[in-house]
Amino acid sequence: MALLVFAVASTNASKAQETLGIAAVVNEDVISLFDLQSRIDLLIATSNQKNTPENRRRHARQVLNQLINEKLQIQEAKRLGIKVSDKEVNRAFATIARRSKMTPKKLTEYLAQINVDKDVLMNKLRAQIGWGRTVNQLFRSEISIGSEEIDDIINEISKSKGKPEYLVAEIFLAIDKPENAGEFRKVADNIISQLKAGADFSVLARNLSQSASAAVGGDLGWIRQGQLAPKLDKAIANMADGSLSPPLQTLSGFHILLKRKSRIGQGLTSDDEKVDLFQVYLPLPPSATADDVKAGLDAAAKMTAGATSCDAMADIAKKTGSKLSGRLGKVKTASLPAQTRKLVGDLAINKPSQPIRSGDGVAVLMVCGREGKLTLSQIRDNIETSLLNDRLDILARRHLRDLRRTAFLDIRI
Repeated sequence: MALLVFAVASTNASKAQETLGIAAVVNEDVISLFDLQSRIDLLIATSNQKNTPENRRRHARQVLNQLINEKLQIQEAKRLGIKVSDKEVNRAFATIARRSKMTPKKLTEYLAQINVDKDVLMNKLRAQIGWGRTVNQLFRSEISIGSEEIDDIINEISKSKGKPEYLVAEIFLAIDKPENAGEFRKVADNIISQLKAGADFSVLARNLSQSASAAVGGDLGWIRQGQLAPKLDKAIANMADGSLSPPLQTLSGFHILLKRKSRIGQGLTSDDEKVDLFQVYLPLPPSATADDVKAGLDAAAKMTAGATSCDAMADIAKKTGSKLSGRLGKVKTASLPAQTRKLVGDLAINKPSQPIRSGDGVAVLMVCGREGKLTLSQIRDNIETSLLNDRLDILARRHLRDLRRTAFLDIRI
């Protein structure tokens, strides 16, 4: 690809060329150099990168590829008579603002501050919404999720309890033709370089990734072993928390994985479940022996055996005299240490737990209340939705690839 003169424009003549020049023609629609530069402006400004000629060159080809895809998506939606209202786009804009911990007004002001026209983002959102509705209209009726399939996944989740799970995000680059794999690897290598230089993964995923997860910054959620393709599954299992994978090629394209965290699987517990905990804590003598620990565990069990409410536990806590006894408040089950999570995971409300060794003492826990725990029916609905979205994503990629193959594309940079 030739050097992109527009990326380092410094004269009035070159600026005029940026505005009037053509980057690509997609069927009957034009992508101007100004369109391309504006999208690069948005990407760089929001991803913690320096606005240098080199960074702009690195991103130009992939950003142009995204703009081409969006043109094809908009054209396909138009062919099917699908229209996206301003209200829908404004709602999506408000969602972006909320994820960025801003109001829509503040996000608009921020875009103006970094010299990015709001329409650059609004046009991107309009294309995403229209494409989502297009894919649903074309393929939703072709997909059927059977109850046995959902049962199998529930069994897998149950069996995964106590086994490693990983919080993963991805950037996916679809390969349109096998002979272009080398070019896409270079793009993937460039993205890795930007990430290592401090670029924000979520922003690059939203702007460059070609999977459905792009809409949520590439977030795949908690992944069980065996849930990804074998090559990706093996890679993620061997990565350290917080690390990036190299570009991993599968039949469909290149994957860049970010392993955010690891944990021990919780089975069917919801990530949103919170427990309201109360703790009775008994300190152990300094340099406690095994006999001291056993005596402490026995004493704690005996002391709390008759407790049937958190109020009763509060009365017991006063008698311990320990500052570590008391209400722990509402905490996410997923954030608890593995030992504690296992202890309270299936513990009935207002029933004291078995005593456990904790720090320099022993503790008994009671669940005063739970919230956010999903019913089996809700879990089944979530699994069905996830399977549906996965299959729609595969069909969407395939359809976009077919649209590219049959389109008239004239790339001029």
